[in-house]
Amino acid sequence: MSGSFSHEVSIDLPVAPAVVWNIVGDYGRDPDWRRGVRMRHEPAGLVQEGTRTFEDLKFLGSVHRTVARIADVVPGRAFRFRSDDGAVEGFRRVESTPGGCRVVLGISVTMPFGPMAPIVGWLYRREVRGNLRRLAALVGAPTDVPILQA
Repeated sequence: MSGSFSHEVSIDLPVAPAVVWNIVGDYGRDPDWRRGVRMRHEPAGLVQEGTRTFEDLKFLGSVHRTVARIADVVPGRAFRFRSDDGAVEGFRRVESTPGGCRVVLGISVTMPFGPMAPIVGWLYRREVRGNLRRLAALVGAPTDVPILQA
């Protein structure tokens, strides 16, 4: 029996969108702001249509490997990703705001052990919130700004 969880989490940063895009749009920078991740992507650099990602994420004491492909790239603004097995999909988006930008991260995960999905989802959402705070620190923004949940 499988289960799933989905999250959309965002943070407003007083930083130019291009500065943030150069980090969230380049999977090679993920270890700078995402805890427990080792990442490789082809081709290197900013995402483009068809970029392949190879992620090893240490979460809940185990390493989870996800191989995905990037699609629907809007340079400087957004892209979507979907794992080869279809279990993980999501997006990253950087939106201009009057004071800087909003970073929006979305993810949907289908996993075995359905009854555990709500607990794992809650823990993962907490991890993503921490990642957004690390991203804020990386770009020199305050880390105590509210994190929004859709």
